[in-house]
Amino acid sequence: SAPAANDGGGWNGGYNQNNNNNSKPIVADNFAQQTTPIHALNPYSNRWTIKARITQKQDKKTWNNAKGSGTLFSITIIDENKSEIRGTFFKEACEKFYPQLEEGSVYYFSGGKLKPVANRQFNNTKSDYEITFDQQSQIIAAPEDTKICTQSYEFIKIDEILNIEPNTTVDVIGLVKSCSDVATITSAKMG
Repeated sequence: SAPAANDGGGWNGGYNQNNNNNSKPIVADNFAQQTTPIHALNPYSNRWTIKARITQKQDKKTWNNAKGSGTLFSITIIDENKSEIRGTFFKEACEKFYPQLEEGSVYYFSGGKLKPVANRQFNNTKSDYEITFDQQSQIIAAPEDTKICTQSYEFIKIDEILNIEPNTTVDVIGLVKSCSDVATITSAKMG
């Protein structure tokens, strides 16, 4: 059964609140709240719920800079429209959600801050935005949904690679016709 909705339009946090240290997610099999497609998200709307599959979960990392230190991890999620977006968890949110989120599983996500993609080097989704989740974000396990794929590809022809902007991520598919032993070459351009 679904967790009770609160007056904020969300749910009760998505995880068991009992004092028995059982942090397993509550599965929302009758979740009634309307979901928002990833492609419809914008920074001017702060009340949304996404139903999406985690297609990639990065390892937890430690960072240290002039502003402080902490841990972080990122996920890539995809919805039934094959729209993708990246989400990042810092510090307390990292510690709270890292052990509970599984790559390949479907969840309802709510309560993150949407912002424009800051650095394409760390985000290869097609979305113009990314989500920063915090401790107050609500993430709850959803039943398996076969309408949500596990990966989305936009294949291009190999001869089109020359026309692509450098450092752009592309999807290509091909058939290996032959393979030779590893060899070392010296190029005048490498000098």
